[in-house]
Amino acid sequence: AVKQTICADGSYSANGTGDCLDVNDGKRGVTTAGGSTYAGTGGGAVDQTNCPNGTYSADGTGDCADVQNGYRGEDAASPTSAYASTGAVAEAPCADGSYSADGNGDCIPVPAGYVGVTSIGGGTWATAAGGAWDATKCPNGKYSTSGTGDCVNVVPGKRGVTISAGSTWAGSTGGAVAENACPGGTYNADGTNDCQDVAAGYRGENASDGYAATGAVKQTICADGSYSANGTGNCLDVADGKRGVTTAGGSGYAGTGGGAVDQAACPNGTYNADGTGDCADVQ
Repeated sequence: AVKQTICADGSYSANGTGDCLDVNDGKRGVTTAGGSTYAGTGGGAVDQTNCPNGTYSADGTGDCADVQNGYRGEDAASPTSAYASTGAVAEAPCADGSYSADGNGDCIPVPAGYVGVTSIGGGTWATAAGGAWDATKCPNGKYSTSGTGDCVNVVPGKRGVTISAGSTWAGSTGGAVAENACPGGTYNADGTNDCQDVAAGYRGENASDGYAATGAVKQTICADGSYSANGTGNCLDVADGKRGVTTAGGSGYAGTGGGAVDQAACPNGTYNADGTGDCADVQ
């Protein structure tokens, strides 16, 4: 040799003997043996070392690049790749149902009742393509059984609950993992919030206006000639010789508009053939 020339960026020589060696994928050229300081674009590396956690290098040239938010470092190009804690040669978006806030470490599973989102503390689903930065609770009126995909709307007649097949409402702050039909005597018009009690003198109904033992989407007043003491169950027929009344144990007729909460015997001098309407005077 008639001169010495610095090893170019992307190559190194430990002791000046032999040709410069290529820095391997997933590594960078460094200034000292076993060191970690990148030698720089001007070259002159004496060793190579793995890219640290949260960084990667596709070809050993240049410094290791930061893995971006919503991604992880991997040991090979997709689709055969796996997570690499160090020495990553590529970055890949976190799969739907997982997230990474800063590109350090592996992607973290999104828990049930949450959704992977595009910003820290955000509310926009990252889509099936993945790349979520954070996990945030499904809002009130929605749920997620596994943390994969977007939150799903709770259907009318149901409420979001805290455990699969459970019955406890998840609360106004959200985080429901399943939906469950409103129990008898309650209803929910749109799947938001908890099921509401059906009022006395009313019954729970489905969207087709039929009685709903569970999963009611609305409450409807009991028709004249029927009554309900507490809103649980179907309206009951007022018996012959009685009339529907406005209070339990009371005597005031509920009216043709219905809404009776009890039935009472027609008083002396009156009668009712079928329980519909008020008691009529005996001639």
